[in-house]
Amino acid sequence: MVLVQIIDTIIATDDVEQLHNLISVIHDYFGKTYNARVVVRFPAAFDNKIDMNNPKLKNNVSTFMVANMSDLKYDNDDLVQYDHEQYVLVTDKQAILVYANQIMIIMTTEAFWAKDWDKEEAYNRILSASAVGMIMDKVNKVPVGFGRIFMMRNNNNNEEETLGYLSDVAVNIQHQNKGLGRVIVNYLVSVYIGQNASQRPTNGSICLICGTKGSGAISAPKLYRSLGFEHLDNIGNRIAILTSDKYYFRRSLQR
Repeated sequence: MVLVQIIDTIIATDDVEQLHNLISVIHDYFGKTYNARVVVRFPAAFDNKIDMNNPKLKNNVSTFMVANMSDLKYDNDDLVQYDHEQYVLVTDKQAILVYANQIMIIMTTEAFWAKDWDKEEAYNRILSASAVGMIMDKVNKVPVGFGRIFMMRNNNNNEEETLGYLSDVAVNIQHQNKGLGRVIVNYLVSVYIGQNASQRPTNGSICLICGTKGSGAISAPKLYRSLGFEHLDNIGNRIAILTSDKYYFRRSLQR
């Protein structure tokens, strides 16, 4: 995934042709260069103003979910219900790096998009993240869940705008349906918001790709919706964010 945050532009919000040209250039360049999905976030001033029904601006990734900063909901960590006797949430990146191989096994087993991961890929994804969360099974002394978030913070006219991308959330199938996925996502959302919700910035959005396969295909959308996320197709033009997977492919699908 390539995230592009536009801080300012002279293009008018109703100039569909110019917006289309700009988005096409961005999608073509980054999509071709990295064989990746590309997400373009316009300034918050464009929210509720872009004609997202116009075919030239329509998103084509049905699994894309997004939430504005003000829409997000999360609980203090001590209020999230799970078995504290058996599990613990680990958030220290250096401590998690030690378990890169075990995390790779979780991801290649439980996450259909990560079938081609190796230990180096897991290590790099942990290292490059803005924040990570890992669920440790204290009884068996092994990690059983993982997730990460990437954040871009920018100042626009002295107002902070933050674009976040939540990704690679997975829980070992033997430990699913115990609230562990919620523990991970709740923690990452809290990092994005900031621990003091009353002082959160008003401008910002966070996105994710919600899996449609595997054991979490049913539970994942429910979890994300409960935290304030919605599929992009369902929010109209409320959030000026556009995405394309025109040039995206997974190596594992080419084999």
